[in-house]
Amino acid sequence: MLKCFSDSIIPHNRKICYNRTMDQEQPQQWYYKVVYFFIAYQVVLGRLLVVLLILFNIIIWWIGGVKIVNYLITTDNYNKILSELTKDKINWKVYHEQHRPKQLKIISVDKIKVNNNKYDLIAKVHNPNINWLVKKINYAFMVDGYPLDWQNSFILPGRDKYLFHFSYFSHNVPRQIDLKIGQISWQKVKGVNKTNIVDNIIIKDKTFSENKKISQVEFNALNNTPYGFWQIGWQIILYQGQRPIAINYVTSQGFLANENRQISVAWSESLPSPSKIEIIPEIDVFDESNYIIDTTSPVNLIKGAKDIKK
Repeated sequence: MLKCFSDSIIPHNRKICYNRTMDQEQPQQWYYKVVYFFIAYQVVLGRLLVVLLILFNIIIWWIGGVKIVNYLITTDNYNKILSELTKDKINWKVYHEQHRPKQLKIISVDKIKVNNNKYDLIAKVHNPNINWLVKKINYAFMVDGYPLDWQNSFILPGRDKYLFHFSYFSHNVPRQIDLKIGQISWQKVKGVNKTNIVDNIIIKDKTFSENKKISQVEFNALNNTPYGFWQIGWQIILYQGQRPIAINYVTSQGFLANENRQISVAWSESLPSPSKIEIIPEIDVFDESNYIIDTTSPVNLIKGAKDIKK
């Protein structure tokens, strides 16, 4: 349909006409073409859609099948990996065997004839553990299979220790002397190992004398450490060759740092002149209560000091 109109703004009163029908029918023709395409090819498009859906399902099932097959193939390996991850790789039995303290070694056990059917007994025990302190050891000497009184002492890490029993009385000469070790209390040494403190307690000027059936040993002890101790024990052993002929024990009270002290110990019997005098300071350097740090009165802290011989 052709439509014309005039306007005063248009010069010479010209008319403008346009085809209204063509402008409205143009978009309708495009729509009809699209509709016609789908109608004309609807069977083909439907089949194509079915094919695409089938291909999509095939792909989905193929991917799922591959995953399942891979899972079944790798399940054993996966389970092995899980078992390895959860497996305790530390053999705790072997670990505890390797890290627990080793047994004490009894090096020697001897008897010493005193007088009047009396005997002193001595044993030497070694602690092979450099990181374990024997905080307390219960022990008893066995004489011909019979145990004597139980005693207790301590043994420093990696050190030897002499154990004494004084004045055992017997009408018969003991044939067999053994040492029986009872309960042991171990203490793991952590931090600084204080064992070497004992090495700085210096013994010198050892002398032996005998007069009127009284035998005596004198020695000079220097506390060459920065620590003072409420009490220190001294084990004294006299030898002829390799054989011990006499033992004794004495304590010192309030042994201060850098103090030099003269100490003597006596036997109420005549002893032969020894070829060697061994003096061992006995002090548990891991016992903090034995260090002099205030004015508290000293107490007897030395273990195994019973039966001290005068």
